Amino acid sequence: MRQIYVRSSLIIGLAVTLFATVAAVATPFAYITNQGANTVSVIDLATNQVVDTIAVSKGPAGVVVDGKGKRVYVSNVDGRSVSVISTAKRKVIDEIKFDIAPVGLALTNDGSQLYVADWYSDRIWVVDTKHTQNRESIAIGKAPASMIFNQQGDKLYVANRDSDEVGIIDARTHKVLTKIAVGKHPFGMALSGDGQSLYVVNVISNNVTVIDLQTNVITAKIRVGEHPYCATSNPDGTRIYVTNTGADTISVIDTSLQKVIATIDVDGSPEGINYDAVHDRVYVASWMDNHVTVVDAKTNLKLQSIPTGAQSRALGSFIDQ
Repeated sequence: MRQIYVRSSLIIGLAVTLFATVAAVATPFAYITNQGANTVSVIDLATNQVVDTIAVSKGPAGVVVDGKGKRVYVSNVDGRSVSVISTAKRKVIDEIKFDIAPVGLALTNDGSQLYVADWYSDRIWVVDTKHTQNRESIAIGKAPASMIFNQQGDKLYVANRDSDEVGIIDARTHKVLTKIAVGKHPFGMALSGDGQSLYVVNVISNNVTVIDLQTNVITAKIRVGEHPYCATSNPDGTRIYVTNTGADTISVIDTSLQKVIATIDVDGSPEGINYDAVHDRVYVASWMDNHVTVVDAKTNLKLQSIPTGAQSRALGSFIDQ
């Protein structure tokens, strides 16, 4: 009887674990920074409804989700801080203070270190997420904006907007390895599926620079819409989606062809963009229209608009999945 009891317990335990896993996969959330409202809108991506609004400090812009640690980090440009949000409690549980204007954010794969781009003093701050007073700064190019790690997590790529270059930082030594000249005013970035190419969005040049990360050589320049801003890729990296703030569109790039294969009309100066791998949808934050647009990635058709808050930006990785 004891053996049967143990088996039953195992079955129940496995069923509970499986249910919890399915539930976790089936219900991702998006965390949208609203710079004009000093809030973060929490969107349930299963229903595409705003389920909570979290007050943060002044001028929230950048965002990165730590799925393992169940935290969301939000950069507050005017508040000179980074808000730490608990995804379970849906409230701010810590405020990391700076004497800078933080914009872009990036997390190491294990969530132990937060990288903060200092827009005005041209530095990257490395913060220990458990002991946030432990910090190190790295001098980089002018007006660092977005940041992205390579797939191995040992190199950090920084878009230096006002020096028209991408800086590469060794994530172990925190030394700048090299800088690569790109187009005018680089801002958003995305990786190819194999992790071998970096797509850099150049705001003033109206194009995307493609860099071979093995050689650091530029392999292509892809024309997109007016004033492109941010980028994201689908899970296998065969598509790169670029927001064009001046054209109110999204450019869809085929990474094998290295060209735009579709243009999707959206509204309100689209900025931050992420891919929802669970539902095969693209989510785009619109600065002027205060909403998030949902696009079907299979058909490239706009599905709906979700009202959020004033000046929605969501610069970074805002989907928790």
